[in-house]
Amino acid sequence: MDRICQECGIRLEQEYNFCPNCGSSIKKSFANNSDSSELKNTDVVICSNCGEENSKDILACISCGAKLNTNRESVKTKIEKTKRDEIRKPANRNTSQKTKIKNSPPSTSASTKYLEKKKIYFFVGIAVLLVILIILLSGILDLSSPSRQNIAEEVSEQSSGIDLSAISKINDLKGYVEKNPNDANAILDLANLRFDSGFFEDASENYQQYLELVPKNADARIDMAVCYYNLQQFDKAETEIIKALEFSPNHQTGYLNLGVVYLAKQNLEKAKECFNRAVNIDPNSEIGKKANSLLQTH
Repeated sequence: MDRICQECGIRLEQEYNFCPNCGSSIKKSFANNSDSSELKNTDVVICSNCGEENSKDILACISCGAKLNTNRESVKTKIEKTKRDEIRKPANRNTSQKTKIKNSPPSTSASTKYLEKKKIYFFVGIAVLLVILIILLSGILDLSSPSRQNIAEEVSEQSSGIDLSAISKINDLKGYVEKNPNDANAILDLANLRFDSGFFEDASENYQQYLELVPKNADARIDMAVCYYNLQQFDKAETEIIKALEFSPNHQTGYLNLGVVYLAKQNLEKAKECFNRAVNIDPNSEIGKKANSLLQTH
């Protein structure tokens, strides 16, 4: 609440005991809330009578009412003291703030970013493992892929890549067969070349074309069945091998391949029966040994 001097009518601060304008005494009841700290940021004049700090713009001391004698030295002394206080206090505040920052826990956003990084590393690691697993599985499946005439052959017996010279031969033979559709040997050569190059669908068409001219060639029919096996057409593969065995009842490779087809169709009983037939034809041949090995593992 503002106080007014009863003598001259100017506005008075709470801490004033005497009017700074006329020097009149002010009741003590209004002087209980003095706080000299409010003068710390202003230029002041020290009263020579009582030592009170007063604003440099007033004429009489607010504590004792004595006339103020403003001089350069008293003003300057208070200014220097005030500046030292202002320099020291912010330093203390900065120190406490640094301590707070140092001891305070990480913010929620920082923690979230850290967790997000961990998630990213986790999913990247999973992706890398999946890629490695796919590569390894691809290698395993390649090792079990069948070659011409024998589904159970190792991949090392096949071409490991596209043979450009074979492509050139295929194109030459294709052109020749188109002009000579009744040349069974040329058609069979084209079918075999396409098979060895991994073009199973084209090869199966050429084998079919050849078998229309030479239907009793069991080897060509089994080769066509192997094409169907590679194309995941197991029923067609089964049909063609059975027909080949009608023309050649002791075809050991035919029984071995038919057993592999039955394994693909998850008919273990028929598969073992075919492997046994292959072993009985000649247990010491490579085909007989492979059939026996399949018997032991299934």
